[in-house]
Amino acid sequence: MKIVFVHLGEGRADHLWANIRSLISRFESFEIVLVSDRQRSELIAHPRVSFFKYLRSETTDRLIGNLKFERDFRDGFWHFSLERLIALSQYHLANKDQSILHVESDVLLLSGFPTKSFNGLEKLTWLRAFDTGDIATLIYSPNAEETYWLAQQVENLIRGGDHLLTDMKALLKIRVANPERVTTAPSLSKEVASTLSKDSKITLELAADLSAMYSDFGGIFDSAAIGMWLTGCDPRNYYGFTRIFDTKTVQEAAPYLDPSQFEYKVDVSGRLTALVEGSEISIWCLHIHSKNLELFNAGWEVKLQELVQMSRRSRIVLRFNLGCLIKLIVSNLRNKTFVSFILHIPKLRPLREFLILNWAKIKSLRK
Repeated sequence: MKIVFVHLGEGRADHLWANIRSLISRFESFEIVLVSDRQRSELIAHPRVSFFKYLRSETTDRLIGNLKFERDFRDGFWHFSLERLIALSQYHLANKDQSILHVESDVLLLSGFPTKSFNGLEKLTWLRAFDTGDIATLIYSPNAEETYWLAQQVENLIRGGDHLLTDMKALLKIRVANPERVTTAPSLSKEVASTLSKDSKITLELAADLSAMYSDFGGIFDSAAIGMWLTGCDPRNYYGFTRIFDTKTVQEAAPYLDPSQFEYKVDVSGRLTALVEGSEISIWCLHIHSKNLELFNAGWEVKLQELVQMSRRSRIVLRFNLGCLIKLIVSNLRNKTFVSFILHIPKLRPLREFLILNWAKIKSLRK
């Protein structure tokens, strides 16, 4: 099985390079692939990292061009997040000899990661996250045919006229419509799923699905919520601020799991567990939404131990990254999106929504 990362566009991704270097040093058996539309010389060079140049077809360019997201937002974030599913297919069709596990650039694979448990899976497998979308934290494909089929489904959804289609919405729609071809990796243990269903926080059907493969993997995968709570949210979303252990912010996305309900433990090797009613649940990955490089660089285990210890104090930690705010300002000035950037400030969002809803009227008045 190949571990596949995808990086499209000109945006910086320091956390991706740090993540790849971390995997190389920690997992000797991993075969790592980087798929990109840029030249290898611009990215990362290492003998253990295979490179595949993604060639964007005119058809794909037109399809992705139909999406109505702001092209300049995060250097094309929404467009590229969806297009990477097509790029994965192009790579897999050219390299049909093995299954692949796509890992998002900000996902930290933890000690004991169960690569062998993916072997033998016959379906596309990814994680459920919210009622409104699945998540590409990890996507497993058993063969090139299934990866190609997934890309075709994405293209069909775009052709269907959903011009605000995200990767999360696409994965949700594809899984729901094709249960015979797509399955869900575990994000809950049997015990936690049972408790949540008894408390009417999730349905019995959902509880069963989120924990169905728990015994196969011997643990759970963090779709997003645990990593967001334990390591903080992306400071680019909050004008340079990162709030760690902030349950309210995490719950705004309405995840199935409240990560604050657990007590966490991490050993010297970086193996992370959640303590639930006297039993330990292994957590095989963390979605580092904050892109904190300390968690991808050497000594990451110490940083994770520090965060776990801090989490037991039951209070929010607020941090500010001035460099992040400066980069945001410069980027938005360069892309001529500074007004939109300012209007995304939470207290100004009602004004932004008013302008969006009434822009046609405002333009007619100007005439």
